[in-house]
Amino acid sequence: MAGMAPILRLDSVSLAFGSRPLLERAALQVEPGERVCVVGRNGEGKSSMLRLACRQLLPDSGEVWLRPGARLAVLEQDIVAVADASVEEVVTAGLMAGSPGLEAWEIPTRVATVLSQLSLQGEAPVPELVPGQTLMLTGLLAPPEGPVEPGSFDFRRMA
Repeated sequence: MAGMAPILRLDSVSLAFGSRPLLERAALQVEPGERVCVVGRNGEGKSSMLRLACRQLLPDSGEVWLRPGARLAVLEQDIVAVADASVEEVVTAGLMAGSPGLEAWEIPTRVATVLSQLSLQGEAPVPELVPGQTLMLTGLLAPPEGPVEPGSFDFRRMA
């Protein structure tokens, strides 16, 4: 995809909490079609770098650039417990929150499609799901900006 602008770029980004620097003049460029794996020890800045990319944090110095129109989705590592909710209720809430323009009559069909694509049973209680299924639901509770479309769930890619 030569000639296309990168999806994400960090230029000489520095970030510190107190006197401890997490990132010092860090650079990263993610091109269209690339898959990125962020690896490191606990507390070394992986989550902070992702928060910078999502604009949840501002760098102390340097520039974070996201291509206009690009959508960056992050699946949070802390799972919010949904006590006494069914999978169908969580999927419905996620679709409604992520697609404000969705008409009420469209919701049941969209929910059924998502449940089918993710091989989930709608009546199952959320606390009984295995961790991987819970992570998929967490992604629905915090969808990327813009409408959530059936078939758009690919947890193997980030942008």
